[in-house]
Amino acid sequence: MEKFKALMLARSDGTDEGDVTEYLGCEVIRDSTAKTLHLRQSAYIHKVLAHHGFTDANPVKTPMEPGVGLSKRDCPEVVDPAIQAEYRAIVGHVSFM
Repeated sequence: MEKFKALMLARSDGTDEGDVTEYLGCEVIRDSTAKTLHLRQSAYIHKVLAHHGFTDANPVKTPMEPGVGLSKRDCPEVVDPAIQAEYRAIVGHVSFM
């Protein structure tokens, strides 16, 4: 491994920071004894919740009461562009989880 690192650093600008603990926003958890590697997105999830103002939200299995039916009459005649943009941003963030 040391030889590989030396070759890579000789070919490009970089530094050896030791074992990876974070990569692309994910926490990296390595267990060399069990030879396993786990990626955890807890920090990203907390950041997304804070960004959208959901830090005080409570988890639920379903977002609505079971049996509630929605119809076209429940939709606004004109969609608020700010609400639509916020919804798209939330869906975009969640798609990376």
